[in-house]
Amino acid sequence: GGWRPATPWLGFTAIITMTDEGAGSRYIATVMHPDEATRERHEQMGFFDGWDTVITQLDDFASALR
Repeated sequence: GGWRPATPWLGFTAIITMTDEGAGSRYIATVMHPDEATRERHEQMGFFDGWDTVITQLDDFASALR
């Protein structure tokens, strides 16, 4: 691979991209771990479930703004 984040206290770097798409939006979360072991550890801890929770909360918040 290419660039990897230094090992900060959080253990990963995330890039969040949001773009208009049709009547909605496209949300892309790109997460970079410093190494495979950290990625696997986060996956075992429920990393993907956590991101699903975040997008659900963001959707609820954005819907309330309408």
